[in-house]
Amino acid sequence: MFVYLNEEHLEKEVYTERSDLLLAPGTRVRRGPNWHYDNQDSNGPGTVTGHWQRDGWIYVEWDTGMRFPYEYIEDSQEVNVIIPCDQPRILQRENIAVGCLVKRGPDWKWEDQDGGEGNIGAVYRVKEDTVYVRWPNGNKSNYRFGYGGKYDLVFCDPFDECLVISQKSNFMSTCTSGNKKGRTLFETREPSFKETGGVIDLEKSHQNDLNPESYEEQEGAILWQWKNELGRWKNFPKTEYQKIEKSFAKNSKSTILLAIDELMFRLVLSKMKLINISSRETYDVRRFENS
Repeated sequence: MFVYLNEEHLEKEVYTERSDLLLAPGTRVRRGPNWHYDNQDSNGPGTVTGHWQRDGWIYVEWDTGMRFPYEYIEDSQEVNVIIPCDQPRILQRENIAVGCLVKRGPDWKWEDQDGGEGNIGAVYRVKEDTVYVRWPNGNKSNYRFGYGGKYDLVFCDPFDECLVISQKSNFMSTCTSGNKKGRTLFETREPSFKETGGVIDLEKSHQNDLNPESYEEQEGAILWQWKNELGRWKNFPKTEYQKIEKSFAKNSKSTILLAIDELMFRLVLSKMKLINISSRETYDVRRFENS
């Protein structure tokens, strides 16, 4: 249990950026190969909020709202308890949250504090109607997000293809230039299926299209399908289909963990996207009437 004496103490302990060698506030992370903190992260992603006073330690706020410090060793992912990831922050009922991407909004009046129009920043703290953002140029500040009816920022859709490509390009450019201070938004994409020896074997995936035992016929008037790497629409397994339809009926904007071919996926109903938790590959999903 970490107790903060006052706002100044909280700011100093949790939200201060102390070293260029550590992951910057706003960086998305997940548990690494040396994770040994049970279910602190609820097996989901989180966001770096700052650097602890203890050398080499960073604070992470998990998407559940829980916040803890962890040791981080630069360029040693094989031994770290947390590693960078590009899994976006998915909003539930919030208007904004730690880990979201933002850019200039209709009430922006802060000149080029963000490095110029069009730049994307990462939220590392939310305090009522105010959000704290780190920009790619290293600047950090707080902005109105509903305060007094004003919005300095607008939320960026993390599934926008142009945004993803742009941020990936910026990240790679930053890494090759040796500027550590830009490492805020995304890590380098993990190797493709072939490069990893087949996280999902494409030939096996194609065989599953023809294998009725792999994907049982869904019963009822509604079908749920996802588009695989070959561009083919496939039925979800019957057990997962029932889970999806039940969740959709309860909350059409929820997220669901699913098991497909012994792999774990996250289904984002609000975006109709299926995300492979291991490879971070994203697939389209559709729901339609079975006529």
